[in-house]
Amino acid sequence: MPGSNLKKVRITEDEIQAKYNASPIPARLKNGVYHLEELSSHDAPAHLNMPKGTKSAFFNVKNNNGVILAKVHGYVRPDGTYDASGQLDPKQYKFGTTIFYV
Repeated sequence: MPGSNLKKVRITEDEIQAKYNASPIPARLKNGVYHLEELSSHDAPAHLNMPKGTKSAFFNVKNNNGVILAKVHGYVRPDGTYDASGQLDPKQYKFGTTIFYV
């Protein structure tokens, strides 16, 4: 997330999840206003007992101008749905001039 005036703040997983969930990002992703850009993926670890073909994947969340708003992780099933909670897990979230991260 480029920008020299951005402040980085480390917070807990619960805090970043709450901030992310309270933002418009999840709804705008669902409605197709924002989109995911896959950064990397690999097979989900076997010890998690997820459906065969499930991938552990990291994504950038981008708006329609290509601005990165968040970095998220998800276990993506072969049918395209998300395992575990059914939602993406934010690892980095930009709000104004602050980048929150875990």
